[in-house]
Amino acid sequence: MGNLYGDAAALRVCDVTISFGGVTAVRNLSLDLAPGRITSLIGPNGAGKTTVLNAISGFCSCQSGSIRHEGVELVGQPAWRRPHLGIARTFQNLQLFGSLSVIENVMVGSHVRQRGGLLASTTYWGRERAEQRKATKQAMEQLDLVGLTPFSRMPAASLPLARQKLVALARALAASPTLLLLDEPAAGVQGETLSEVANLIRSLCDEHRLTVLLVDHHMDLVMRISDRVVVMNQGTLLAEGDPSTIKVHPDVISVYLGTGSEESNERLEAVEH
Repeated sequence: MGNLYGDAAALRVCDVTISFGGVTAVRNLSLDLAPGRITSLIGPNGAGKTTVLNAISGFCSCQSGSIRHEGVELVGQPAWRRPHLGIARTFQNLQLFGSLSVIENVMVGSHVRQRGGLLASTTYWGRERAEQRKATKQAMEQLDLVGLTPFSRMPAASLPLARQKLVALARALAASPTLLLLDEPAAGVQGETLSEVANLIRSLCDEHRLTVLLVDHHMDLVMRISDRVVVMNQGTLLAEGDPSTIKVHPDVISVYLGTGSEESNERLEAVEH
């Protein structure tokens, strides 16, 4: 399993092991992400999913193995370099600047692409002023993409959770990534808003050719929008395949959904619908 796309893979994780204080969180993990497709990483709590995102985005180190994005080795690269290499990420805890406006939060994402940087862009001379105008324009484009233009001048903390998640997504998009890492984008989102989030992620992939790695516990979201699903358990790869394969995979049913219970049957039926 893993290594399916050869040199064409947008991201290649090869034999990665990650440990913390003697506890192995991820063991010998290999997987490939197809370019311009949505790959979802699922599994029980503690399976190692967020640890994988942290390793790709540079927030934790690998004890062994390789992570290559578009042919560039990421292991050993500092976290601040990842956006320059085309990698952007959202976080489960959002990490927004609550007192700043929505557009100011999104502009933070674009500053990684500016030569002047965040501090220089707050001045209004020469190149920095031009970059500030460019960042504002790009931020408004991202807000329009996620449907938040009317809220651009509101404090981010004043928005409900679902819209704050869209702010975080717009901020990640402002960095002009080719690889987008999404950590629980649907947590706390329900009903019609969940469908809107699903449609938005799918359209980002289809219309903008973004490669997406999604971690989420919303099985209906995962099965609806994913091209491929990778299942982890206790730090190792358990199964991978298209959604229809994963839904009936016996090991996934046993470990992730629970075996033979009435509850597991109900959950599978919900996924199928």
